[in-house]
Amino acid sequence: MKRSAPTVVNNLRFPAMPNNLTGCMGDPVVRCPICAGYAQVDDPFSFYSAKKALPDGIEGPSHVWGGRLVVEKYPSVAKWTTPEKGEGYKHNKGVVRCAVCHHIGLHEISWPNDAYYRWDIRGNTLWACNREHAEAILSFLSSKERDETRYPGFEKSLRKLPTEFITAKVRDDVVKAITRTLAEDKRAGG
Repeated sequence: MKRSAPTVVNNLRFPAMPNNLTGCMGDPVVRCPICAGYAQVDDPFSFYSAKKALPDGIEGPSHVWGGRLVVEKYPSVAKWTTPEKGEGYKHNKGVVRCAVCHHIGLHEISWPNDAYYRWDIRGNTLWACNREHAEAILSFLSSKERDETRYPGFEKSLRKLPTEFITAKVRDDVVKAITRTLAEDKRAGG
């Protein structure tokens, strides 16, 4: 699996890791809430141990919360508000960065409704976090053995694929739909 490059925001680098909004490797993509175009979505904050020094290059507004240091990655879009005592941080909002209309804004993410890679097949919805996830689903469903361990970073989501997408009756429709979307997406430069 191709390891995701670090996210770079305002010349600051954030390490590649599973995204807090989706649990998938790499940046999830959604339909822009303004133009429905291809838009990356990022967690507005990074969390670090308050007991350790920040990694090199990490700057910006930061706040101590419990044993964590919270860094605002998009301070002009999303300000940190400390949750009430006993409450945790809810990962339901992300910063959307649209490649089409250049919108940058805070948006409540609703999976699978907001997913850029989404297929409605025979009354059921299948979605992927990003192109790499869609390619993993396609390869997994196209293979004879369907071994999810061959797709590091996506094993959990492949294990949870609903049976209705894996059965022989529907599998060909799913493979065709994903293949068509990825081909169209490549032509569009997504």
